[in-house]
Amino acid sequence: MASGGPSTPKNKGTTSGPSTSKSAASKKTLGVPAEILGALKKYNICVDEIMFKSEAFNGQLADFIEAKAMSTRSSPTITVEKHQQITSLYRQYGKSHESVFSEKLKDHIFTKPGFLETISAPLECVAQVPFRPGSVPIPDTSDDYDLVTLLKDCQVPRNPVPDHLYGLRRFGVFSKDEVNILAIIEKDTRVAPELYFPFLTVEWKSEAHLGNAEIARTQAARSGAAIVSDMRNLYAHIAPDGNPDSLYPDHLAARTACFSCIIAGLTIEVFVHWFRFNEDGRIEWHSTRILAILWAEYENSFTKLHKVLHNILSWGTVERKDQIKEVLKTLGEQRAAAAAAVAGHKRKASASSPQGRATT
Repeated sequence: MASGGPSTPKNKGTTSGPSTSKSAASKKTLGVPAEILGALKKYNICVDEIMFKSEAFNGQLADFIEAKAMSTRSSPTITVEKHQQITSLYRQYGKSHESVFSEKLKDHIFTKPGFLETISAPLECVAQVPFRPGSVPIPDTSDDYDLVTLLKDCQVPRNPVPDHLYGLRRFGVFSKDEVNILAIIEKDTRVAPELYFPFLTVEWKSEAHLGNAEIARTQAARSGAAIVSDMRNLYAHIAPDGNPDSLYPDHLAARTACFSCIIAGLTIEVFVHWFRFNEDGRIEWHSTRILAILWAEYENSFTKLHKVLHNILSWGTVERKDQIKEVLKTLGEQRAAAAAAVAGHKRKASASSPQGRATT
């Protein structure tokens, strides 16, 4: 869990997903193969080797991905002319520096639904904003000396700095009371200072940097784990026992999930980031690809990409925002009730004191 946040329970959760090998954190020896070392470097942050299939996920997570990301909504169709324009820009700038590459292509790939084009829209997009130090969740390794030594030698995880980050605006989205509550809990729920509750990260890798998709996936996985961890922290603040899994045991993974888009070399990929508990009861942070297209594919592939990105932007600024507001409302009510109880106790104590009795 993020530094300073509620602790992660070690008991098994009910969230499940595709079968995976045991967590890399369970390895006891330093003589580990390279792929396990890579997993250790990512602190149990797993980039799944499968494409999303709803039957591979149980319950609410599968429904969430199908309904919020993959469903058909009123997103635009990419015409032949628009597709030719996009591919022409890619041929022109695909070998440029990543800052130029992303600047020229961003608005053509990440088109926004109409309701997000207004000045008062809740969506915010920022570039190259470092995450809060310590936001990448680190498992409890105190009982494993060999693992602690290996992790120190790896000198990871690095603090995420996504190329682009989509979330909720700092102003105009939350009420004054909500902002006051957010200020109290932001140390373990606000992963980036320039916006609130990001839900989509973007990593660009131009051909100038060899379009390294593996690096981009690892970067997105770290960012995704940090965001999901902070969302778990948010729900932990309203859980009676501080354990967010006790609130929504069947679908907390859906309520805390986020997405990423990776533009690397010849491919564009979209991932969902989510958590699960492995057989040892340790939490794992997963990245599962839900879409992959090639720049050279026909316009219907880009139509599907735009549909998925439109869905994600709509979900993040409507349903996700409303869920967050519900949590803030509950937290405000809890704090008000606690303050009233303290005030009542003080009045009772004052009334029972000698000075209080003399006054009455």
